[in-house]
Amino acid sequence: NRAPTIASVVVAPTTLRQGDSASCAVGDIVDADGDPIELSWSWTVDDAAAGTEMDLVDVPLVRGMELGCSATATDDEGASTTVHSATVTVGNTPPTPPELVITATDQDPGTELLCDVVVEGEDADGDPLSYVFIWSVDGAPTPYSDAILPAGTSGFNEVWGCAARSFDGID
Repeated sequence: NRAPTIASVVVAPTTLRQGDSASCAVGDIVDADGDPIELSWSWTVDDAAAGTEMDLVDVPLVRGMELGCSATATDDEGASTTVHSATVTVGNTPPTPPELVITATDQDPGTELLCDVVVEGEDADGDPLSYVFIWSVDGAPTPYSDAILPAGTSGFNEVWGCAARSFDGID
């Protein structure tokens, strides 16, 4: 009796973030004797045993976790083969963008404009956020990158816009 073979075992998907689900994906399985095959799985999280299902369940993923899985193919005569995956590190979850409103001290051309964050972005990993501001005038980008557009910058009949992206120090 010959043991079955497993072509490959990988953690899927290979890019994981907080809130994702992980599966132990198994490539082609062959038993040269034609015996029936039973599969079993085992997971490790940071080198500790973490589960025995095909999918990693009841383990909330957190940035920095190291996940690995193994699959064992056993034939009906007890011969088996175990193949281990490479480890996958749970990555950073980029933050959501903030909601903004532009306010002015008055309606006169050239007045100071403020790109005000009215709803903060959110970061699933709990990282503190900063914002990168981008001002535009009449749809064209400008060199201004602060939340405040200085007085004397805007002109009559110009349409100013402000965008911002949340930055968690990583993405």
